[in-house]
Amino acid sequence: ELHALDYMAYSYLQEGQDNKAKKIVDFTATVRKTNPELEFSAAYALAAIPSRYALERNAWSEAATLPVPELPHWSSFPSFEGLIEYSHALGRAHTGDIEGARKAIDRMQQLRDSSTDPRLDYFKRQLDQQIQAASACVTYSEGKKDEAVNLLRRAADAEDILGKHPVSPGALVPAREQLGDLLLKLDQPKQAQREFEAALKIYPGRFRGLYGAAQAAQKIGEKEKADHYYAKLTEQTANADGSRSELAELREYRATQGAMTQSRSATDPRQ
Repeated sequence: ELHALDYMAYSYLQEGQDNKAKKIVDFTATVRKTNPELEFSAAYALAAIPSRYALERNAWSEAATLPVPELPHWSSFPSFEGLIEYSHALGRAHTGDIEGARKAIDRMQQLRDSSTDPRLDYFKRQLDQQIQAASACVTYSEGKKDEAVNLLRRAADAEDILGKHPVSPGALVPAREQLGDLLLKLDQPKQAQREFEAALKIYPGRFRGLYGAAQAAQKIGEKEKADHYYAKLTEQTANADGSRSELAELREYRATQGAMTQSRSATDPRQ
């Protein structure tokens, strides 16, 4: 059940149905035992679901303070506890707690090194890539912009090679998507657009990927392409119930597009 709930939460978050995703997060927080007790996919979901909920919404303060549930699973699956520490690292870096982010990265390294089961090598490699991505965020916060871009690009390349594991609907936050966000911050929208579009080929329909691609296209004056991404995201979030600022922008976009359509209809002599 927990495995299926992770996929469900992921889907809700791409559709902006954050309240429905939150119900899954709240249920997950009540789980103290699974059957079997140390079940692989359940352990992954117990860490991934609350992490996704914070990170997909850019709720950095939430990510920075996510609790690590007291569960027996972590001793058998240390890389999964690493997902929560990854959230801590990203959340703290984005909220200016650089020392806290470094501590989370140190913990991630400890968890990676303690993962010795060869059957879990994929997740050990994934955690290594996440350490790189988190380190890039810290590096950017220290003002080392070019170094941060290079570090995040290496993380994105490693993630592309690693691919998606069946236990997961997708990366918590694709590194290439993070790279697109960083390039937008650095006022490099053309390069950002390339990264967002590459990320969408691997993880199609991601809210943050579509939104980033739309923003990048808008900044470089490609109105038709921006409208394409905004329209796709608008359709995808038709039943959104969240309060993200991006959803408010999409509602405004829908209203503007509707008004323009009405205006064209009113002035078209064929109507």
